[in-house]
Amino acid sequence: MKRDKLTRILSLLLALTLALPLAALPAHAGQFRDVADTQTSLAADVLSALGIVNGTEPGQFSPEGHLTRAQLCKMAVLVLGMGGKVEAQTYRTIFTDMGSTHWARGYVNLAATTEIPEGSGARLMLGLGNGTFGPDREISYQETATLALRILGYGEEANRAWPSGAIQTSTRLGLDRDLNIQDPAGPITRGQTALLFYRLLSTPPKGGDKPFADGTLGTLVEDAIVLSTNATMNNQSGWVLTAKDGATTAYRPAAQVDSSLLGLRGSALLDSEGRFVTLLPDHSSYVSAPVTQMQAYYLYLAGRGRYTLSESTPVYTGSSHDSAVTTYKDYMAGLRVGDVVTLYLDGDGKVTGLFKAEASPETRFLVVRSSAVNAYTFLPITGGEQHYTVRKNGASISRSDIRQYDVVTYDPISKVLDVCDARLTCVYDNASPSPQAPTTITAAGGNTFTVLADAMGDF
Repeated sequence: MKRDKLTRILSLLLALTLALPLAALPAHAGQFRDVADTQTSLAADVLSALGIVNGTEPGQFSPEGHLTRAQLCKMAVLVLGMGGKVEAQTYRTIFTDMGSTHWARGYVNLAATTEIPEGSGARLMLGLGNGTFGPDREISYQETATLALRILGYGEEANRAWPSGAIQTSTRLGLDRDLNIQDPAGPITRGQTALLFYRLLSTPPKGGDKPFADGTLGTLVEDAIVLSTNATMNNQSGWVLTAKDGATTAYRPAAQVDSSLLGLRGSALLDSEGRFVTLLPDHSSYVSAPVTQMQAYYLYLAGRGRYTLSESTPVYTGSSHDSAVTTYKDYMAGLRVGDVVTLYLDGDGKVTGLFKAEASPETRFLVVRSSAVNAYTFLPITGGEQHYTVRKNGASISRSDIRQYDVVTYDPISKVLDVCDARLTCVYDNASPSPQAPTTITAAGGNTFTVLADAMGDF
């Protein structure tokens, strides 16, 4: 067979010569596969690790499902750390519709007799006023907010001009952040309830200055920064690595820890065994955005403006394979335009530290097959994540700038889509083991290229 019949003119994607791993990542960072929203997933994971909520079945949380009064009552008792008192309350009859075999009888009886503050006469949860509790009735947002406020000691504010007092106080304390409540009197979803209770954990009780979770559900380590949620220590993976005052500390996780905590600063919540449960972030003390311009000790962040750093500004880097604490003077050469960084700020808005997620060894890629590019194009590699930076040749671009046959890699730690559009037109001499399923291609001139699995269908 003549050589010219064996040759083909190809547009080879140079990025496919990279030895990127092909191991698949989980579809979602959290333990519940049906929770797409990052914040709701984090909230559900944390409450599950604390034993406050359960899934509806393995791997499922049913975030759009509704809660009953009995289910919410159980959550309230457990978040107060009173689970050990439930059994003793099982044998009492307080409400006529709570039969001796009802699973929530102990929780309801305990909630109906618990006063917050103690001795105030303000009970945690009340009946319907006719001797019944209505355990299987769906509960509304305004009722849920009222219960959360009672837990925090704001029962008086919640009951004032109810329900407006409860709704307004909940908003003032930030309990309803990201809940998107349209009808306060309508049923609250499981996902919204998880978010509300997660916000409760980091809210100080009335008259207090530390988050509710401190001492109630565990021990807090303040001013901690999460560097890695899956670090390797002593040849064992799965450790959570945090930084505080220039030093790092490794913790065993109590349960799966969501990677969305990377780079956040706040209070690390440890359980009774000293295991890491979650971080309660201080959302007022940092900004996170891509770098758009660098001028020595000036950093310009997209949509945020200019920030000034010094030689001694602490820099925290983190991933499962490399985490460290250094200074800006020693690290600045490693930054580039398009990198997503987190800057920690003091009360005057001055930079007190910088976090940069290092590239993940689990980076994934795909070849853009169609000229029509949208958010769904990248779902196979982003796992449903919507908030990521798109970068080409070191510069941030929009998703619409990606073209057919571009190669896109995704780093789940830094949440960056990296686009490569380099192409080489050449003649190939050999496709091994066959043109139908090549693993390597030898071009005219002797250069050999590795063909990754995602490119084999182009031959």
